[in-house]
Amino acid sequence: MGARTMFAKFKSGGSAASAQPVAPNALESNPICNHFKVGKQVATAGPENVWRILEGCRKSDGKEVSIFLFEKRSVEKIHKPKRKEAVAEVLRAGVKHLERFRHPKILQVVHPVEECPETLAFASEPVLASLANVLAAEEQKQAALAGQQQQHQGATSNGGLLNNHHGHQSHGHHHQQHQQQQQQHHQPHQQHHQTSSQQQQQQYHHHHHHHQQQPSSRPVFAKEYDMLDIEIKYGLLQCTEALSFLHYSCQFMHRNVCPVSIMITKKGTWKLFGFEFLEKVNEIDAMDPIPLPQWTNRIPKMTQPNLDYIAPEVQQKKVGSILSDMYSLGMVICTVFNHGRPLIQANHNVSDYQKQLETLDEQVRQLLPRVPVPLHEAVSRLLHKEPRHRPTAQLLSLIKYFSDPSVHALQFLDVINMKDPAQKGHFYKNTLKEVLPYIPRKLWYQHIWPYLQHETLSQEVFAAVLQPMLYIIQNSSLENYQTILLPKFRSIFTMPRSTQGTVVLLENLHVILEKTTLEDIHREVLPILYNSFESTSIQIQSAAFVAVANVTDYLDDQAIRRTVLPKLKLAFQHGTTDQRVLMHALSCILDRLEKEQITEEVLPILWEAKLQEPEIIVRVVGIYRLMLSDKKYGLTVNVMATRVMPSLLPQTVNRGLTLEHFTSLIEVLQEMLNFIERNHGNKLKLDNVSLLSPEKRTLRHQYSTDNMHVPAFNIPNLRIEQRKTSSAEDMARKNSIGSMSMTASAENMTRKSSMTGKNCDSFNPSDSSKEICKDE
Repeated sequence: MGARTMFAKFKSGGSAASAQPVAPNALESNPICNHFKVGKQVATAGPENVWRILEGCRKSDGKEVSIFLFEKRSVEKIHKPKRKEAVAEVLRAGVKHLERFRHPKILQVVHPVEECPETLAFASEPVLASLANVLAAEEQKQAALAGQQQQHQGATSNGGLLNNHHGHQSHGHHHQQHQQQQQQHHQPHQQHHQTSSQQQQQQYHHHHHHHQQQPSSRPVFAKEYDMLDIEIKYGLLQCTEALSFLHYSCQFMHRNVCPVSIMITKKGTWKLFGFEFLEKVNEIDAMDPIPLPQWTNRIPKMTQPNLDYIAPEVQQKKVGSILSDMYSLGMVICTVFNHGRPLIQANHNVSDYQKQLETLDEQVRQLLPRVPVPLHEAVSRLLHKEPRHRPTAQLLSLIKYFSDPSVHALQFLDVINMKDPAQKGHFYKNTLKEVLPYIPRKLWYQHIWPYLQHETLSQEVFAAVLQPMLYIIQNSSLENYQTILLPKFRSIFTMPRSTQGTVVLLENLHVILEKTTLEDIHREVLPILYNSFESTSIQIQSAAFVAVANVTDYLDDQAIRRTVLPKLKLAFQHGTTDQRVLMHALSCILDRLEKEQITEEVLPILWEAKLQEPEIIVRVVGIYRLMLSDKKYGLTVNVMATRVMPSLLPQTVNRGLTLEHFTSLIEVLQEMLNFIERNHGNKLKLDNVSLLSPEKRTLRHQYSTDNMHVPAFNIPNLRIEQRKTSSAEDMARKNSIGSMSMTASAENMTRKSSMTGKNCDSFNPSDSSKEICKDE
């Protein structure tokens, strides 16, 4: 989902008061325009949605804000002119209370109230909408669906429960399920106001069971926003914590806890707003009741809390306590799980309020199947008519429903500015990284990423915060990376970084390159790697070689041959970088080098490597194994026999080797021996065959002395007479020849006898009459 479609679109909404454009002169005359640029309307909030919320940014630094605007003329059509100031005074007081009570779960005021005769205005942190705006859009969808399915019979005659019961797993699920149908009924909000009668007819009146809105009511500005389970869970917890702070730390009760008093910020957090009706609690015991005014038609509705959410004891007995706020919170929970419709819809009618209050228990019972099971008991108790049965905000925050590691991580993020660097570092490296897989991606981009991006400005936690950022990048789609993450992450490529931060970035450079365009890779990302080779930090240099191993495919041949290899050689020579890292990098770039570089530069590195450590041996063996696979690596028989094997053979008795390592080493040595045998053995065979060829044999025979015809050799004046031999000499000669013949025959027989399994006596040539062999 791209950045443009990630956030919900705005729908038409509002009454004549909220749908009319802001009067240019009225807005320009407010002093707030001296400090902020004001944009279009995006939401409404406050009593009867009297505050119009507009986009804005601070002129001095471009900081994004939301501008809350109250036009005094908007109440003239509903109330008498003399009551206009009463409304303005209530709103003015509410903003001052907001400024006074600062808390992470309470809407932050960026600029105090500015006033002119026509308007009141103040600036807050950027908000997406009020909860009322979001629930109004959900209510519209459900009403349209009910109208289609049940022919405009979708609501019960008694109370606000819808007939079509749906599961409570995800509000977003309902939005996706009925998206097509709703597109036929609603057109996206293109401007911040509407004036045509057709647009006014598209508005869904908030008190639907009356079918006709009273002229004085103010329909809600509707905002499409898919709320996930975890958002609802975390949002309700934030409201609970805000009330806990208000009740116990500030000693005040809110008195108007309802959807128009809950703001959803741009980060997706829910924050308490609408402090117009704060009341100091009982000083002795905050749960003891104090006198409070009941709702009445005699004063403007904008100057009173919302009747639909007022606790019974306030309206019936004119008393209330902090437990009255808890009843109101319980009603908010029911409204959320009832598709935006409160269980009581009195439509500013006290009599209707009393009637519907009588059936409240039954309404709650019917609603519970849509509420998450861990919330059932809490909801039933919160809406109990007896205040003493309701849990306090402190107790409610401890229930099992809120015991969720993902929620706790989001909770920690919201108060991250209050933590020290050690706590932040542990959270980013461990807690957050562990829960990210369980947090929906929508919250990655909307809630978590802005916090992480801001934290990169701190050198103390830069390295730690990079780890969850890189996880999000790795697990994001290419589109989301390009449109949502990269625009903010790009600054990290050029900003000053701590040593450890640079190390983390280098070791994970491949994660970034996988999602980066080719142009950005060469222009912005790879320079980080090349510049790291020049660093004086051994850690950074080592991380750079880790990066080389991971991003080899993104490096061109020239960079590898002219930059990476020379740096590798220097690192080997200096001996300060872990040889395991260097060997791994070397093995990754080997097939990108020229043969001459391998034979002249790489092989000497391998010969000189210190092979005592098993991991080094394994990596060197791996490189040799690779070089054996192809002649292009230049590993010759001569090099193997004279340089490689002599360096590897002593390691066969290295006690540090595991069986696996030893086997790998032996296999490579055997492979080298086989290679030598094949190549050198074949060469020797060829040489031998060449010596025994017919041509060579003829030549040898030709020059043999046995075949040389030379003249007889005569010594001058020497006369040789043939000597006669005696008969004794002849006999001795014959005996000698016979003896030699018998010896040869005996030896032959001995060999044959041994081959046929017979025992042969030693042969004595002097005893010719003895048996030579005998059977066993």
